[in-house]
Amino acid sequence: DKAQITLKSESETEAKKENKAGKKINPAKLPAVSLIVKNLIINDEPFGKLLLETTQAGARNGIKIETLFLTGDNLQADISGQWLNLGDLQKTDLIIDLNSQDLGKTLKQLGYAEQIHKGQAEISGQLNWLESPFNLEKSNVSGQLDLEIEDGRFLELEPGVGRILGILNIAAISRRLTLDFSDLFKDGFTFDEITGNFTFDDGNAYTEDLTIKSPSALLELKGRTGIVTQDYDQVITVTPSVQSSLTIAGAVAGGPAGAAIGFVAQKLIGDEVDKIARTRYRVKGPWDKPEITKLKKTVPVVENKDNSLNFE
Repeated sequence: DKAQITLKSESETEAKKENKAGKKINPAKLPAVSLIVKNLIINDEPFGKLLLETTQAGARNGIKIETLFLTGDNLQADISGQWLNLGDLQKTDLIIDLNSQDLGKTLKQLGYAEQIHKGQAEISGQLNWLESPFNLEKSNVSGQLDLEIEDGRFLELEPGVGRILGILNIAAISRRLTLDFSDLFKDGFTFDEITGNFTFDDGNAYTEDLTIKSPSALLELKGRTGIVTQDYDQVITVTPSVQSSLTIAGAVAGGPAGAAIGFVAQKLIGDEVDKIARTRYRVKGPWDKPEITKLKKTVPVVENKDNSLNFE
């Protein structure tokens, strides 16, 4: 047992330095480990209790991570997998289940700029890469992750959050949305829920079902994010909140009576108005300056693992 271990996210581990120097650690030669750390410190922030248990892999060519379990006040992580030696190559396979009661706080503790306020997050999935666990790079990771974040707010509409998540250029898209829906997005971006499934392959992240629900609008995203090339090829559908739009419009037009009429109209024809109000955008180009084009009737959809667009 260890009373405390302190880590710095910005500093390289000795294992990573040795890998870069060509002195790869052979996981087949590592002993089985049973380790309990009562207080894990990262960047001078407490992350709670850590339990690590490993055994020799079946063919004795590596180690099996039976349990890597972290329990803290704000973050819980349950990770298992294996680290194998494959001759000239190594391979890491991980099954991941992460839960954070405050994603914004967790990202800040890990050294990222504070751009999300709160947000209860669940992230789960499988990742693998042809390297040691210490050499995870954007270009070599494959797998899939499911993401769900509830009740949060982007503190500033800058690209940083999108680049951390590899999902969405909040700044550029929000600027365009402000032009088209200024009454909905002028005060920033508060969200009720973000859900999506992501596939990672060859330096790209693909999604067909990213959904962002906010009090003012629903955003649906399909397409590719180039994590290595730092570019987008996506389609985003924006549906303003009919209830809020009609109620506000009614109140402006006719006071309380107008607001009541707007509310009733939303209940009666909400689905049809929703379809009329829906707007779709093509987002293509570099992270810092993508081209955002409003689409008409035909909507392109990006197929997984294919950089080209096909039309429905």
